[in-house]
Amino acid sequence: MIQALLDKGLKPAVRTKETIRMSIKHPLRKLSKENWERYGKVRYMVEQLFGSIKQKVGSSFNLLRKDLARKMAIACAILWNF
Repeated sequence: MIQALLDKGLKPAVRTKETIRMSIKHPLRKLSKENWERYGKVRYMVEQLFGSIKQKVGSSFNLLRKDLARKMAIACAILWNF
């Protein structure tokens, strides 16, 4: 999985479990752990932002006209994918 991310040109930042008894030995997993420590906080900030947008906009539309409901759904999809 981590090699597939590297092949696509992405930086792997997958959370890996490490304990006192079991350390990370594979170099790709070590790279992933370093990137997680660097970028992990940013990921949670972005997820909180999208969660706030979803709560404000909502996930269902109480509209009688189908054309307005479609426009609202497209607008929300654009916001969610922004």
